[in-house]
Amino acid sequence: GDAAAGALVAHLGARQALAWVHSAGQDPSAAGLDLAASAGPDLARASLAAHERWWRRRDSAQAPHVERARAVGARVITRGHDAWPSCLADLGPSEPFALYVRSARDLEQWLPRAWENSVALVGARAASSYGTYLAHRLGADLSGYGRAVMSGGAFGVDAAAHRGALDAGGETIAMMAGGVDRLYPAGNAELLDSVIANGAVSS
Repeated sequence: GDAAAGALVAHLGARQALAWVHSAGQDPSAAGLDLAASAGPDLARASLAAHERWWRRRDSAQAPHVERARAVGARVITRGHDAWPSCLADLGPSEPFALYVRSARDLEQWLPRAWENSVALVGARAASSYGTYLAHRLGADLSGYGRAVMSGGAFGVDAAAHRGALDAGGETIAMMAGGVDRLYPAGNAELLDSVIANGAVSS
């Protein structure tokens, strides 16, 4: 969701954007002036404002993402990959560069269809019993119509929606607010393991 990074990469390309981050770490003023000359002052200001957070994370970015993902049984998919959800392009410069996905399914065969046929079903964590009943029922009914149920893996409505889809023998995707390396909340770990087996957990 980093619109400044998205705009910088759209203007310079990924490799040159990373090179710009390194050059701005050495001389922010010169890098800002160079960027303003080629892209205009708005992108230069936004990139310089975001640079501090990018610069703080540069060391953690050195560990290969594919290896880090593989260590927890996940895969990294990027824009242009067969399993990439094309609907994310609607986010414009805020479109993520990569998704981490844990799934027992064949991603190339299953995931594109699941993204395209998904319905998001989300709601309160502290849901009433009637709310969770309805979420479960909707999850099951949507599965019956061949839809993949997408939710956030949280307590309450999210968990009920996932359970409804699973109980109906359907497909479900949990889009996690955190990473896929630690199934959270811990109280839903068993549920999320079932989601991995029958669908996907992604972030």
